[in-house]
Amino acid sequence: MSQATSAYPQLPSRIGKRGTGRLPLGEMFHWKVLEEIRCFQSTLPSKVLCLDRILFEEENRIQILIANLPLESLKEGANRYQVPRAQSF
Repeated sequence: MSQATSAYPQLPSRIGKRGTGRLPLGEMFHWKVLEEIRCFQSTLPSKVLCLDRILFEEENRIQILIANLPLESLKEGANRYQVPRAQSF
């Protein structure tokens, strides 16, 4: 399958990335990205459609995260960009 061309560089992989979070009562949890699908939105190439399969390590539970993230340049003329952190809701 071919990926649509864009003015942005190829998206960085998050597979294997680990992170932590805190529940409202203060309990910490840990997660890891197992798989991902990322592509540029066809009608607005400055946005990325993301589908991540995440493992919550303490509970051994897998969850799917779907996000539509805007790309933000780090600085003018740079060949890099930043994908903002996804917000859970």
